[in-house]
Amino acid sequence: MILGFDAKRLFHNTSGLGNYSRTLLRDLSVYHPENSYHLFTPSMANHQWVQPFLQPPFQSHYPERKTWWWRSFTLPSSFPPDLQVYHGLSHELPFTIHQSSVKKIVTIHDLIYRHFPQDFPLPDRITYERKIQYALKTADYVVAISEHTRQDVLAHFPVSPDRVRVIHQSVLPLFRDAPSPDLVAKARRHYQLPEMYLLYVGALSHRKNALLMLQALSANRNLDIPMVIVGKGKHYEHKCRKYVSDHKLDNRVIWLGHVAPDQVPLLMKGASAVIYPSLYEGFGLPVLESIMLDVPVVTTRESALTEAGGDLAYYISGRDPGELAEVTLKAVSSNRTEDYNERKLRHLAQFDAAKVAGQWSHLYQQVIDD
Repeated sequence: MILGFDAKRLFHNTSGLGNYSRTLLRDLSVYHPENSYHLFTPSMANHQWVQPFLQPPFQSHYPERKTWWWRSFTLPSSFPPDLQVYHGLSHELPFTIHQSSVKKIVTIHDLIYRHFPQDFPLPDRITYERKIQYALKTADYVVAISEHTRQDVLAHFPVSPDRVRVIHQSVLPLFRDAPSPDLVAKARRHYQLPEMYLLYVGALSHRKNALLMLQALSANRNLDIPMVIVGKGKHYEHKCRKYVSDHKLDNRVIWLGHVAPDQVPLLMKGASAVIYPSLYEGFGLPVLESIMLDVPVVTTRESALTEAGGDLAYYISGRDPGELAEVTLKAVSSNRTEDYNERKLRHLAQFDAAKVAGQWSHLYQQVIDD
């Protein structure tokens, strides 16, 4: 098959949608090298993580001169004449692609801008709405990364359920093999962390709900394990830091800010538990990553997080600090049940890289044959 992809995020985003794009394209090339993969980006990047995508079976396409309208309007004019499918990896398709005969697929990750409009300026919300509406109208198939996102799309937009599929994502290769104890210990020394710590990884925003962890530390003094926070924010980070200061928690919270991606699995593996109290996620990859690394994870019952955690995560409401403290204490002290490993293997099989790549390959062939 001759396949095309919106690769802007792949080349330019360090996390989130960039990781999704790189993981999917990497796995497709490993398990289905017989295909041709054309990557369309408004400009090239020279980061270390893009090097694997600069060689066969990948072929990059970009305009001679960087322009803002190329990706949204004139990109289809760059399609090879034999291109069979174009896949928009992050909510959008070029606005002129309906004039092209190629088959069209779009991935929808979430509808955050609708659920948390306060986190987005009005012009951004208008842009997101316009792009998603066009993509949903134009695509031959819409793929949601979780059943929750699929139901969200069907609830908010007039889309035929038959056109909306679910294909989960797999985790980054960094998380597929447990790091060695030596590397974990080295990371602990490098960041000057104690033997026991709780870990939060993610942006600091109202939706991610990190303040609840700090309130849990204050609500239950029995929860005397330091909290390590990996991530940054703006106003919400200031709010969190002020709470720490006002409640004299400075010696119980460690702020690491941004860390290199290859350090995150090491910090995760060394943690007593990962805390992920988000109020809305299209999926919730840190929950799955924690399970992959055999680290207890506490998260909420909100949105798609129960899909990521299955029956292996510890769940809370997301709004009660006392509950979070109690469940966290349970997570770090409970012994695994005898059937844990069996349940873990069964859960992780849904997100196996070969399986996910196979589901995508099957859908590409199906849309070509339709």
